[in-house]
Amino acid sequence: MGGPSPSGCCLAAAPAPPPAAGALPLSTPNGWAERWRAWVDSPLRRAMNEAAADADRTLWHVGSIVLLALLVFRTIAQERLWGVALHNATHLLVQQGLALMIKRRRATYVRFRELWVLAATAHLVYVLLTRALYGSNHCIALAGGSPLRVVPAMLIGNSGLWVALYMLHARLLHPINCVALPLLALPALACTSRLCGRMLAIPALREPMGPAFAALDWLALAPLSPAPLAPPITDDTSQCIILNVWALMVFTVAVPLHILGRLERRARRLFWASRVEELCTEQCGRPTPEAKAEAIRLLYVPCATATELLLFAVLAWQAARTVVVLLRGA
Repeated sequence: MGGPSPSGCCLAAAPAPPPAAGALPLSTPNGWAERWRAWVDSPLRRAMNEAAADADRTLWHVGSIVLLALLVFRTIAQERLWGVALHNATHLLVQQGLALMIKRRRATYVRFRELWVLAATAHLVYVLLTRALYGSNHCIALAGGSPLRVVPAMLIGNSGLWVALYMLHARLLHPINCVALPLLALPALACTSRLCGRMLAIPALREPMGPAFAALDWLALAPLSPAPLAPPITDDTSQCIILNVWALMVFTVAVPLHILGRLERRARRLFWASRVEELCTEQCGRPTPEAKAEAIRLLYVPCATATELLLFAVLAWQAARTVVVLLRGA
């Protein structure tokens, strides 16, 4: 995603030149290599990564302090879970290692920032799921207690909330987010049954789960038909699985993608608006307003509308409900 080409800048003013003799198409290995190098050397990507490096360093330091306090004062002092504490402490090493890299090897961090952020987020998912499955669920119990807090409590327990916060802070480029967010949600989806077994053992979460499920079930079905479209689900485990899957699909994948897409759209416009006229003037004379508008339009980031996001939430609920009914015979 490098700077606009001459034909991109003055698209309305001059046609694109024909490809040079011997030019390789993008379908060949060398063509894809050229595209990869263009993305790595993109001025927008470099500027975003450079601007985010200092904020990342602060995040790694603050996150490690919070995690250390949680491990010392909760996991060790109160719960006596030494194994879980040592396991979770590995994320401290990841955070401090990345903070040190920003200080000592800033250029390396900036050049491969997406790799470091995704690796740290994946490790966080592993740590949090291990804690949820084998450690204490005190935080989930504190978050529960009301039907309105069931979904947030589940997102705390299945790592979905922390993945969303990490990725919203990182603000990686949109194509990476589209792939990374679903992949980061997959481990929690794979552990849904085991997570629900642990969550249903918490009275503060089990008791309000039925009313929360009934309310969301009605909201998802009411726009489609005034009459029930599917048999009611009363099994606690099935309700928990549907809520967990739906929460991950909507609040860990769809909503962050929507927010990140809008943020990147704004960032691209701000970044390129100050450069389009300069680049076009250098490459093919002073551009017309139509040419500048077309150049900026080419940098548009696809982003769902609020209506489409709501529709996705309804369809995601229906899909999760249908799959659980078929698999569990509810």
